[in-house]
Amino acid sequence: MEATPVGQSVTSLGLAAALPLLTKSTLSRVVVDNPAVRVICFTLDAGQSIDPHDEPDAEVITLLDGELEMTVGERTSTAVAGDVIYLAPGERQGWVATRPSRLQQIIVSPGRV
Repeated sequence: MEATPVGQSVTSLGLAAALPLLTKSTLSRVVVDNPAVRVICFTLDAGQSIDPHDEPDAEVITLLDGELEMTVGERTSTAVAGDVIYLAPGERQGWVATRPSRLQQIIVSPGRV
C-alpha cells in the first residue's frame, strides 16, 4: 500500500480473504499508512513468530483471534482473543503464536505529523 495523507480516509475491505491462516506461514498487510498512524493486519499459524524488535513509536496490538505468547521487555505473558496490548515507544517485543492467530497492530506516530 502506498502512503496516504493524514487527511485522506482509507477503507480496507476483504481482509479475511486476503490474509488467510495458512499452514506454517505468517502473512501481513499494511492497511493504513500515513505520517500519523500505520495499521498492519497479521495472520500467524501456530508456532510462527515475530522476532524480538524495538519500535520507536507507540503501538496498540489487538488480538482478534487465537493465542499469542508475547514477550515485552523481560516479561512474557499469554494473550488471547479480545486482549489489547499497549506498547510504549522503544519497548522491546516479540510474539509467538501458540494457536493460529489474527491480530491488528496500530503504530501511532504523532511526532511525524
